[in-house]
Amino acid sequence: MQRMVATCRDAGLPDPFFEEIATRLRVTIFSERVSRRALDDTGHAILGALSDASDRLASEIVAVIGLTPRTTRSLLARLVARGLMSEVGTGPQDPQRRYFIATSYH
Repeated sequence: MQRMVATCRDAGLPDPFFEEIATRLRVTIFSERVSRRALDDTGHAILGALSDASDRLASEIVAVIGLTPRTTRSLLARLVARGLMSEVGTGPQDPQRRYFIATSYH
């Protein structure tokens, strides 16, 4: 239940509504956003690393924010999924894939 609430809050959705009906539990998850999804300090650091350059490799972002390459790639994938960044590469395993701030974020 706590993860459901946290995930909804991270997505900018209202808290889910829990109701007990006889011996069952009904959970209502609303789809209308009440706020923009919050961006944590690491997300701000990644976007800050991109603000002074037109694009960067994941390895360059790792050097700026000081996290492990795997953690950084995971965070970059989430930012791309949220539409805050875009990526250009030949495939998901391309080590030369470059990351940009999305034009809608500016």
